[in-house]
Amino acid sequence: MSNISEAEDKLIERVSREFELPPVTVQALLDLESEFPNMSARSAKSRLTRRVEEVISAGLGSKD
Repeated sequence: MSNISEAEDKLIERVSREFELPPVTVQALLDLESEFPNMSARSAKSRLTRRVEEVISAGLGSKD
């Protein structure tokens, strides 16, 4: 993985193993932070929930 620290890489690997998700999916979930910088904005929570579901579904689909 590029542009991430060794600590972040280890965290991604650990979470990936623990939740049985591809590392790219874990990284995509972490990247959502930049997509939703203001959680108090109107409908941000529902949009974030929808995006998390999309990312996880895509990640689970890529494992098969």
